[in-house]
Amino acid sequence: MCVGSTISLTANGVVLGGGTGSWASSDPSVATVDGSGVVSGVAYGNASISYTITGGCGGTVSQSQPLTIIPATINASHRTWTGLALDQLWQRDGNWDCGGVPTALDDVIIPEIPLGGINQTPRIDNTITGYCKTIEIQGNTGNRIEIQTGGLLNIVP
Repeated sequence: MCVGSTISLTANGVVLGGGTGSWASSDPSVATVDGSGVVSGVAYGNASISYTITGGCGGTVSQSQPLTIIPATINASHRTWTGLALDQLWQRDGNWDCGGVPTALDDVIIPEIPLGGINQTPRIDNTITGYCKTIEIQGNTGNRIEIQTGGLLNIVP
């Protein structure tokens, strides 16, 4: 995620069971999080965002998500897949680094392990056309782009 941008996180797989939940950042000078799970990139660096339930039937339960916050200008003509929106959709800004969804002017990088640390395959759904100038799929762990029937990836050199 980028300095100055926001994303919304949800606490999946945690059961409140009578307790109370709260969000926290391991380093608020890098990333902050509000009570609704909206994370804001503050400065370049690494931080973990956690959701903790206390006082419930299961005692204290916590989950965290590591994040890397990068300057908005680090990849001016590149778009790097982060998968941070957690839905795998090519057309979602939150799945790409600071520049947003790639255009025909952008070089695309699909890293072996995305910036968000979540290894998700980018997906172009039916009726969607994705664009880029070049594409680099890094690593040798089966990284790929999934293009569903009716979807299209237009590479415009």
